Amino acid sequence: MTTEEIAPPRIAVDVAVLTALLGDDDPVLIRELLQVFARSAAAIAPELTAACIAGNAKEVATLAHKLKSPARTLGALALGDCCAALEAAGAAHAVTEFETLLAQFAVEMTAVETTLAELMMQSTA
Repeated sequence: MTTEEIAPPRIAVDVAVLTALLGDDDPVLIRELLQVFARSAAAIAPELTAACIAGNAKEVATLAHKLKSPARTLGALALGDCCAALEAAGAAHAVTEFETLLAQFAVEMTAVETTLAELMMQSTA
């Protein structure tokens, strides 16, 4: 494998995106926003998964939309992109795309949850 073939490490949550949006590097505020997102995402993810499995296109579009903007605002850009794809598939009633998109969503959601847990531990240290 050459150096051109090695992908750079992916950042699940780029807090710099949130910091730039806030115009403030207040660690307390950032931590609070990360916690709010973590709780919200943890509630929405299983509902979105269930809607995909059930083939409920309208619910998939609604739930993916609810998570998309907060994910992007937080700096979880890949998760936001997955949500956008799920939202579009739901809006188009493209139920056959749900399985593939849900697998991508699960990978991104796990990466975001892991990164958020690490960030929380760092901010308490």
